[in-house]
Amino acid sequence: MKVNNMSESTRALFREELEKLETAKKICSDHKNRKNELIEEFEELVAVFERNLKTTIKLTSISDGQQVYLKEVQSELAREIDERRRQQELLEYYAFTDMMTGVPNRRTGFMALDRELKRLQNNEDTYFSICFIDIDGLKTINDGYGHVEGDFIIKTIADIIRDSIEASDVVSRIGGDEFLLLMPERTEQDVEAVMKQILKKIESFKNSQTKPYAVDFSYGIMEINRELGMDCMDKIISAADSLMYKNKTLKREIGLCE
Repeated sequence: MKVNNMSESTRALFREELEKLETAKKICSDHKNRKNELIEEFEELVAVFERNLKTTIKLTSISDGQQVYLKEVQSELAREIDERRRQQELLEYYAFTDMMTGVPNRRTGFMALDRELKRLQNNEDTYFSICFIDIDGLKTINDGYGHVEGDFIIKTIADIIRDSIEASDVVSRIGGDEFLLLMPERTEQDVEAVMKQILKKIESFKNSQTKPYAVDFSYGIMEINRELGMDCMDKIISAADSLMYKNKTLKREIGLCE
């Protein structure tokens, strides 16, 4: 194997050694250095270095065919890694997302609530609010007009809520017709203002549709802080659910929902 007869990748790998060998050979061939009494010993050292370098290059050199094969293996490995990453992301999406609406699922909503409760325990000035939402008359819609219409209403309301909140807020579907809205650093009045905006959008949706049924929901809001003394997630959910149910009952009494 000639030192000059090698691929560019191999030459790049041994660039420094090859440059030193070339310099040493020029020193040996320069007639001005022939008078130096050490030139013969230097030439022997250069010869030994060249033989060792050739052996090293031969052992580490990869043929063109092998390089092509290696690149194919590397490309296939990269594709496999990308596919595995994509599958992992898909699994995570399925694990934390409600498939019908695309909003976070029950598990994700409760995890977010648990994080806020832990933050509340560590910081006495922290507060947040939750809103328990229940779609009015969904069973009547399903029974009278089919589950396709019922699913359409669920998705529509989920979209309206999601489009009305901040990035730091979390809306999750925790049941068939139930949603939990978590709003960090928001008071009950803040959430009430957001809910009024959501109801306006729903009213606008109803006016743009010709649906033969009512589209609405009831809700209950709770502001959580250290003074409230509620640090149990189940108690908080139950309390907000009770507030929502009271509001729904009141709407039924005055004929605003079924």
